[in-house]
Amino acid sequence: MAEIFLAKQHGSEGFEKLVVLKRILTAFFADEQFRNMLIDEAHISMGLSHNNIAQIFDVGKAAGRFFLVLELVDGWDLGRIIQRAEKGGAPLPPGLGVYILSEVCRALSYAHAKTDPSGHPLGIVHRDVSPHNVLISEQGEVKIIDFGVAKAMTKRDRTGAGGAELSLDSETDRRGARSRGRAGRGAVLRASPLRSVVAQDRRLWR
Repeated sequence: MAEIFLAKQHGSEGFEKLVVLKRILTAFFADEQFRNMLIDEAHISMGLSHNNIAQIFDVGKAAGRFFLVLELVDGWDLGRIIQRAEKGGAPLPPGLGVYILSEVCRALSYAHAKTDPSGHPLGIVHRDVSPHNVLISEQGEVKIIDFGVAKAMTKRDRTGAGGAELSLDSETDRRGARSRGRAGRGAVLRASPLRSVVAQDRRLWR
């Protein structure tokens, strides 16, 4: 649905920084739902600051098309790592799988417990915690991406509970986002499909 580009951000005094630009493919841009998903992703992610969540620095518009400026995570997505491990006949070591899952759960728990300045829960629940949305940098950092299909109280586009993007437990999705006290438990439940992939070498996505 979207295309990405490697770009360079420029600033004063010769400042330069490599970033990623993300914009909706031309074929989907006329669809209001996809435009709203991109803007929702910006609104949600720009309010999150966590080591395990890839940052969105800015949102802009050029030639009538919205784009996001994202943090560059120099590495691979977990789906590609799992595929290469399978081809090499060497499944992910259990210790590595536990590390990745624990980092993902830290990010989900943080987002799940996020509140507005008044202390009201934002109800952020990432609804596509699949291997291609988990990035692993060359330095071993684990970061989740793509909050465009997340559930949040402030979203302009509310993906239905039966939408094709859902890959998570729907009962927890309806109730789990409302309590900070259950944030950790909700994060574990939301990472369950990912756990099956990295810990049991069982592919749930094709």
